[in-house]
Amino acid sequence: MNQDPSQLPRPDYSSNQPQPPQPVQQTETPMDYLNSIAAPTQTKMISPWLLWLAIGGFLAVLLVIGSALVFGGGESKVERYNNFLYRVQSLEGLTKDSAKKIKSSQLLAANGSLSTIIGGAEAEITKYSPSTNKKALKAPKDSPILAEFVALDSRLDDARLNVRFDTIYAREVTYQISKLRAEINMVYDETKSPGLQTYLVTFDKDLEGLAKQFTKFDE
Repeated sequence: MNQDPSQLPRPDYSSNQPQPPQPVQQTETPMDYLNSIAAPTQTKMISPWLLWLAIGGFLAVLLVIGSALVFGGGESKVERYNNFLYRVQSLEGLTKDSAKKIKSSQLLAANGSLSTIIGGAEAEITKYSPSTNKKALKAPKDSPILAEFVALDSRLDDARLNVRFDTIYAREVTYQISKLRAEINMVYDETKSPGLQTYLVTFDKDLEGLAKQFTKFDE
């Protein structure tokens, strides 16, 4: 039996046509899920006992340094005494060098009295010096006392150029006398010599009277 060709099924060619690419869908991995629910990273804090341990160690270091400065550093008794002697020597030299630069007759008289008293003090202080080294009885080149008086000389030169020598000189000498009196108290407390203590009392009284004279020119 012959069929009508129009009644026969037609082949579907649509499946053979190229299809447009479909977007690839990302699938979530188990690791992604774990990361999403994981707790946020927290900053690590220093343990309190470690902090206190560090503070305690720092304080211990400070204590060691302080003890070294108190007991192992600073000037010795002999060094303090010699620096006292160096100040007396330096002030004596200053009074002698400045005599020809002073204009006021009253200041010149006070300066002469100080120079005489200081000269006698040098002999006494040298005699009682605890240092066994004779070279130590003269200030070394690196002595801070010498450096102090070098700076003082410079200031006095400037004062002379500015015609203010008498006023500045009286002020500087008054200051040096106050430092000497403070060092007299220190030496008095440290020495075991009754003879030196007796002399220091007299020396201090002489300086006290002279300080009043020099102060008048600094007003």
